[in-house]
Amino acid sequence: MTIVRTLVLTAMLLAVATGCGGGGGGDDSTASPSLLEDTFWVLVSGEGIEIPKGVSPSATFFEGRMAGSTGCNRYRAPYSVDGDKLQLEAAVSTKMACLPALDALERSYIDALDRVERWRVDGEALSLGDGDGNEVLRFQKSAGPAGSWRATGILEGDAFKSLVAGTEITATFGEDGTLTGSAGCNRYQSRYVVDRGQELTIELPLATKSYCAAPKGVMIQEQTFLALLSRALRFHVDGRMLVLTDGVGKRLVDFERKN
Repeated sequence: MTIVRTLVLTAMLLAVATGCGGGGGGDDSTASPSLLEDTFWVLVSGEGIEIPKGVSPSATFFEGRMAGSTGCNRYRAPYSVDGDKLQLEAAVSTKMACLPALDALERSYIDALDRVERWRVDGEALSLGDGDGNEVLRFQKSAGPAGSWRATGILEGDAFKSLVAGTEITATFGEDGTLTGSAGCNRYQSRYVVDRGQELTIELPLATKSYCAAPKGVMIQEQTFLALLSRALRFHVDGRMLVLTDGVGKRLVDFERKN
């Protein structure tokens, strides 16, 4: 009888040990590669990094390649994962000229990537740390542009301006890739595609042909807005704000969420 009780107790202890360990339970679940990969991550903070308003580095991890935006250029870097360890090889990026603030952002971001050795996903956040576990970069899952928006400002020439008083410009990015709205006088429609990270392509919009005499400047503003849509190559969502930028991070259109 004593032998039987001993065997039963041993089996119970082994079952408990298996349920609590084995790499499949507890905190180890935060190191599952599926939590890291195939997600749009946007940088929200970094050690020694200043992030200008309306632009942020991004990252995706897919099939052994990390890729994204430095805030100005596109980059990629091979990676491998072993538990919570992350090995990144040297990043290779495009060579577009950057505005001074974006150049500084790019350099500090790439330098930070060189120090990364560990990773952890906690809810909607991705933390990349150094070999001692100190956080170097923090990302959050990127929200896409889908939804209804109202423009608050557009780029005219070299100046970013508020809309003409008494006008309203809207944009509805559908989940199916459609883009519709009012350009201030006429209705327009287009299609858009979001690539990994924050890349955005908008087809040349088609608009109705009405003419609005008032408010003064509404037609010039409309033409400017429609042209800016097709120039947009990137987007950034920050709470209730959507910002469209060109390839070097220049702000083209600011929107606020309508609802």
